[in-house]
Amino acid sequence: MECHAQTFAPVKSNFQLSQESDTLGSHDAFCNFKTKIAMNNTNELQDFPINIKIKLSALWAGVTLCYLYCDYFELYVPKKIEGIISAENLLNSPTKLFTAGVVLVIPAVMVFLSLMLKPVVSKWLNIIVGILFTVIMVLICFTLSEGWYNFYLFYAILESLITAFIVWLAWKWPKVI
Repeated sequence: MECHAQTFAPVKSNFQLSQESDTLGSHDAFCNFKTKIAMNNTNELQDFPINIKIKLSALWAGVTLCYLYCDYFELYVPKKIEGIISAENLLNSPTKLFTAGVVLVIPAVMVFLSLMLKPVVSKWLNIIVGILFTVIMVLICFTLSEGWYNFYLFYAILESLITAFIVWLAWKWPKVI
């Protein structure tokens, strides 16, 4: 016996197929099952909508990693380590170091807050913090001119784009229909 199925029906559960086998006979049910498997054996991958909170959190995680990588790579700039040891750098006092720590912890905390806050609060916090960090990174772009800091310019542009995208995504937060 051969299976000669010409039409495709929606996929059925194993329970529905087992009920079919009782009424159609085992060969017909098996052929029907094979046809349905063949119908669903495509190269198209299923995609699921991603919640806006998860998108924002992922973007904050990504930009935080960019900040960390950029600061790490800065250690390879000639004389940077010597400047850190001798305190001849931008963060040459406890107050400046504390301030930089507070500023840089904000994106890391936004990973959590983007997921946990109520939608209205999260939307506006993402917009405000996103704008703040976009402006900071754009200003940093204008201060970089030395050849060794081309990598820093790359990261500053990338970080600006990510935080600007955060602002745009939060601004377009889906409304309840």
